[in-house]
Amino acid sequence: MDASRRLTILVLCFLLLGTERAGADPGPSRPTARPAEIRVETAHDGQPFAYDMQLLRDAPSFHVYRLRYPSPVVTPVEANNTVPADYYLPRGADEDGLRRPAVICLHILHGNFELERLTCSVLAARGIPSMMIKLPYYGERAPPEGTKVLTKNPALFLQALSQGFADVRRAVDLLASRREVNAQAIGVIGVSLGGIVGATASAQEPRIARAALILAGGDLGYIVEHAPETRGLKGLLANLSPAEQKIARQAIHDVDPLTHAPQLRDRAQQGRVLMVNAVEDVTIAPQCARKLAEALGMPERVVWLPGLGHYTAIAALPQVLEHAVAFFGQDLPAAAQKPPAAPANEPLQVLAELLRQVSALAAAEPASGRGHFVALEVALRPAQGKPVEVQFSLARGSGARFRLEGQFPEIGQVAVGQGSYPWIMAQGKRVFRGVGGTDTKSRGVLDAIPGGQRLRLQIIRGALDAIVRAPETLTHLADVRAETEQGRLQAIVIAPRDGSLGQIRLALQADRTLPGPSTISFEARQASGQIVVRQWQIDTVAPDELFCEPPGLECQDVDRADLERMFSAVLKFALEQLP
Repeated sequence: MDASRRLTILVLCFLLLGTERAGADPGPSRPTARPAEIRVETAHDGQPFAYDMQLLRDAPSFHVYRLRYPSPVVTPVEANNTVPADYYLPRGADEDGLRRPAVICLHILHGNFELERLTCSVLAARGIPSMMIKLPYYGERAPPEGTKVLTKNPALFLQALSQGFADVRRAVDLLASRREVNAQAIGVIGVSLGGIVGATASAQEPRIARAALILAGGDLGYIVEHAPETRGLKGLLANLSPAEQKIARQAIHDVDPLTHAPQLRDRAQQGRVLMVNAVEDVTIAPQCARKLAEALGMPERVVWLPGLGHYTAIAALPQVLEHAVAFFGQDLPAAAQKPPAAPANEPLQVLAELLRQVSALAAAEPASGRGHFVALEVALRPAQGKPVEVQFSLARGSGARFRLEGQFPEIGQVAVGQGSYPWIMAQGKRVFRGVGGTDTKSRGVLDAIPGGQRLRLQIIRGALDAIVRAPETLTHLADVRAETEQGRLQAIVIAPRDGSLGQIRLALQADRTLPGPSTISFEARQASGQIVVRQWQIDTVAPDELFCEPPGLECQDVDRADLERMFSAVLKFALEQLP
């Protein structure tokens, strides 16, 4: 558990979190061709327009183009009057003559667009063209003071929402004009703010055939009043005069999804609206989600994520993406449902497989008689403090079986596990075995981890699984290159594009018939070091004896509940020692 958590944190810090800074949006890569101007003669408002289209990069399953089109709304901020969009086009989609559904992806309130790029990558990899647009005053549309200008000016925030609706409608015009798109099957997907904008925009635009509203809801007045993210906006509204407050409340009502729900209700009744919400959400409260669902006539069809909140919902990201793919994929022609596969030796595919194995080791229960087993030597060199060395092995089996043993700083020698009963070794001399108790349900290693840290692990696993589904997403965040010798892949090097975090180097086993890496070298702000992989077997044969206590030691039976509390205390202390 310790090693898998350490490795996944390192990978995510480099590949997911490294570029997450306010206002930062480095973009996927440098454009590779001069932009072409394309005319759209048929528009919803009768105003033809032109957009630029420029190839940004190629991925194994799709191409990414940067599009720019004029916003129908002209504002005093010149940069805000052009809508930048990234268009993810499945390979061959512009050549095979098939008309596909297409999806407009709308971003969250405080984001660096990586969640949306991941969503577009997953959809495009499954054959569905998708386009991420940046809402007013975000990214390159922002004034010098950045997106904070929205939370400092309630009137501007509400105007930006209205402009966003118009920008979405023009995005529909653009997609409907493209030969690879089925104009009758254009959809919208949005998370949080994007879901709120998507709900109202879909109601206003009858050509939107499907809407996936993730962590969204209605009653904007309640959301502004109670959501932690809108405290600044709430304070500004409170300082307005009574007359100004009345105007503001009317403006909020005018953009509220509840106000426009009747125009979307028929599509919701036809199963063309998907709602996914978190039970513990304090930003978009469950009651706000229920109000919107009831207004749409679909209160029993909301997909609820139990035990998760607005931000911890990323733990369920793979499931949410699968819901979205299935939802929009209903309109995908059969011949377009399997885009060309990436080469088997593609470095991204090898990396995705390694991440899949890490995810399985961390949280996937093996089948009966099978198991996961790793043995690692970890050497950490913190930027401050003394070096740390850890040697340990972890085995995970079916039915909550596990065994963890090794030498840990500040703890010493550790051996804990569960076969037919839980056990823990004390000072290398005695084994305590858990017996008795009214609760006979077996608790696995994940159950022994305290709740907050277990949730962090679930979040990490959710992000890993999402990357596995669309490994091309990694190229947005980092350079992923191969080291080869005589045409054979020897190592994979991962370096963030902004150059701020160093790199990770995964050296592969010399015998490629063996799974897993041989060494993992890393550099980060807080530490650098190396992990030497002594054993790495995922989904291998695992006899029951593997999970038994060490033989030859004195055994003492203790209350099972007491022993499980000891498990939690040991694991909690070990996890707290991690950087």
